[in-house]
Amino acid sequence: MDTLIYGFPGTLIVIGLVQLAKKYIENRWSPLLAIIFGIILVSLTNYENWTPEALVGGIVLGLVSSGFWDFSK
Repeated sequence: MDTLIYGFPGTLIVIGLVQLAKKYIENRWSPLLAIIFGIILVSLTNYENWTPEALVGGIVLGLVSSGFWDFSK
C-alpha cells in the first residue's frame, strides 16, 4: 500500500485536493497546502506504525504535487 500512495496515485490525489481547496484559499497558499495534504495522506496510510520516514514521505509527496520538486532542480 505504501508504494501505491507514495507514487503517482498519491500525487494525483494531493493535486486534486489542492485544486478543490483553491476555491476557498488564495493561490499563494497552495504549495503549503499540498505539503500538508501529503503529510496527512501518508500519515493515514501508516497510522499503525508511524515513523519519521512517513513525515518525510508526506513532505516529498506534497513537494512533487506542488511542482517545487522540478523547480528546485
